[in-house]
Amino acid sequence: MKKHIISLCTALLCLFSLSTVFAQDPVHWTFKTVKINDTEAELQFQAKIDANWHLYSQYTQGIEQPITFEFNDSKSFKKVGKVTEPKPEELTDEFGTAKFFNNKVTFKQRIKVLDSNPFKITGKLEGQACIDGRCIAIEKKFSFDVKDFQAASTSK
Repeated sequence: MKKHIISLCTALLCLFSLSTVFAQDPVHWTFKTVKINDTEAELQFQAKIDANWHLYSQYTQGIEQPITFEFNDSKSFKKVGKVTEPKPEELTDEFGTAKFFNNKVTFKQRIKVLDSNPFKITGKLEGQACIDGRCIAIEKKFSFDVKDFQAASTSK
């Protein structure tokens, strides 16, 4: 009986330890709007990544889940190009080339402002963070305040 109780306690301790690792959020986000000129801004998605964790690039080519950015529809702005990222670290193995970031990374999206009134840009990002072969899904809603801009001309 004592042996079964010890086994049960050990199993519960292991389960609790794993749930603690996976319950944490290893990527901490801040969202910043940077004015480029009177009609354009840069949205900055700043990620601070916990020690020993890594966050995958939009362009990873392995089995990992790349980070994606989904913007809610709005007539107040227009995206200019795609979300950009700095050069990631790379690791090639039998599954492909993993591209990832450690410590911190800033993703950037340029926009053209179409409304001179203050507004918010919202959406969500999804991806994957890993440590020592264990991975968790990353999902975060984002919001940017856009104010003190002039509306850009929509004619070409």
